[in-house]
Amino acid sequence: VVREKSIKDPSGINHYVICSMYDSHQNLWVGMNTGSIYKVDDFSYQIDRLDVGPRVDYVSNIYKDNMDNWYFFDNHFKRTGRESFKNNGYFLSIWNEKINKWTHIPKNEDIIINHAIINDIQRLNHLILFSTFDGLLVYNTKSDLWHQRYSFLKVNNRSIWKMKFNDKHMFFASSFGLVVCNYTIEDDIVIYKDDIVLENFEIYDIDIIEDNVYFSSSQGLFEYAPNSKKITLLDSNVYYDIEVFDSYILASNKNLWYINHEGRELISNNVNYFDGLSSSNMICATDFNNIKIINLDSEKEWYLNLDQLNINEPIYSVGCDDNWLWFSNSKGVSFFDWRYYE
Repeated sequence: VVREKSIKDPSGINHYVICSMYDSHQNLWVGMNTGSIYKVDDFSYQIDRLDVGPRVDYVSNIYKDNMDNWYFFDNHFKRTGRESFKNNGYFLSIWNEKINKWTHIPKNEDIIINHAIINDIQRLNHLILFSTFDGLLVYNTKSDLWHQRYSFLKVNNRSIWKMKFNDKHMFFASSFGLVVCNYTIEDDIVIYKDDIVLENFEIYDIDIIEDNVYFSSSQGLFEYAPNSKKITLLDSNVYYDIEVFDSYILASNKNLWYINHEGRELISNNVNYFDGLSSSNMICATDFNNIKIINLDSEKEWYLNLDQLNINEPIYSVGCDDNWLWFSNSKGVSFFDWRYYE
């Protein structure tokens, strides 16, 4: 909806004009109070919004799949501790890095997602899976349709915190246990509950290596073998974020720990969330206020100088790959080339 001094976008957000200019081709460029930029073509008068980044109000989490897609979303409960939030604005922004194409999904696109709070995202073939407080949301990229799945959850408790899958099973972290499901995919996904591991205890995080599942819970850190349904306690301490490597596990509970068959060793203090590379034994971590890089081989750590980026607000998420370290806060998303950082 276009008015004299404002534009209402497809998500229902009103953008008010604060500045404008004409370029050498007489195209009109308009800057808005929300930070968005619109271009009005000189000949057709077509109005287009520039795709310069995510349209989500707060990018408090980022997921990258194996098809060059980046998903920017607000993990509202993790960020605020509250389940209620405004239902206008954008639900998700997706950027395909290879072709530099953005897709923005407003919350009013479908009634299923209008009040949904995302806890986790996973991509499975042509399906994008969202764990939420009301079960599993499924977006079919082929049919452009949304579906909701919760028959494998408890009637009075549909919250899913995290999820992982392999070729045979899906694993859901919930407040009432690790929910193990079989599944089939044709055009859509069909999910069948197989087991609940550590029933009635909360599961915080999941990771999979080969055929075994590792999960942290209110009762400790466990290994689970789906084929035999054997469960093994690895560590009785509570951890909220874990990552499994070939011969060890990294786990955090406000401190970062190195865990193997010999026990555990403290790696670094003040670590709430982290991400790591097994290829180089490099870790990026945050305590919400700072970002540090940890070398597991040398046992050295460095802090990024966030003052240079004028960042003095809480860090919501941190991640990395072989080339880049990225993190998000209320001002957006920052990328850092950490290959040569010492």
